[in-house]
Amino acid sequence: MLALTCFLSYELLVGAVVDQTFTKYEKGQFSTGKTPGIEAYLGSGWVMQLPSGEAVPRSFLQRKSEPLVSLGPEAVPHLLKWVMHNNLAIRYIAIYSLERITGIQTTVSYFDPDKDGIQRQHTCKRWKCWWDQRLANKQ
Repeated sequence: MLALTCFLSYELLVGAVVDQTFTKYEKGQFSTGKTPGIEAYLGSGWVMQLPSGEAVPRSFLQRKSEPLVSLGPEAVPHLLKWVMHNNLAIRYIAIYSLERITGIQTTVSYFDPDKDGIQRQHTCKRWKCWWDQRLANKQ
């Protein structure tokens, strides 16, 4: 019983960290260094636009996923809702984090607006199944 309580407490803590991180990102609170001329590469797949309008290289977003990935598998259910975010940079961080944690590669194009979200919903179901199987194996 104590192990289950600790697990649930950790999962709640992870959820709070994930949400706090992405809420900060939504508000444009990325610490970036300006890269002159990078805006010319928007749409190339190598450069993304933050909610603030600032352009950053994809490698910058990958680095932003590192703390989320380090939270481990318990971050998975909390990352799923961020895959549905309208901002492509925030969405990219969530998708990249989920791929690294689960080992399941997405069929969603990172930079495709996917306005109806159908592809992202399908991929989220795969990650949710991964999470459910993981929970079932723990019991």
